[in-house]
Amino acid sequence: MQRANSDDVEPMVGPRIAAALSTVLHDDTTWAAFWDDRLPALVAVAAGGYGAASVKQVERVAGAMGEVVDAAMREPGRSRRVAQLAMELARQLGAADAERRAIGVAAMLLNIG
Repeated sequence: MQRANSDDVEPMVGPRIAAALSTVLHDDTTWAAFWDDRLPALVAVAAGGYGAASVKQVERVAGAMGEVVDAAMREPGRSRRVAQLAMELARQLGAADAERRAIGVAAMLLNIG
């Protein structure tokens, strides 16, 4: 996936809107506005089950959140690469499968905060 920058967008929307869009998308408050305290509960309900998401569902959500942050940082795929590296290091250190998966989720969320 190729990232668009303000130069790519400018011919479509004009220089003022392209500049404003670039400013907004690079502002942490824009991304923080997506947060809702009900989000974990909404994800759990949407995932099915009785309010508790499965490990695979947590991994999918963490991956999606990582992709959003990667896009904001203009470095697509970074969170997945970091997760793969961290899980491989954990494997080489003898971590159990559950520990490696938890490390992978944490690595995908590395740049959120």
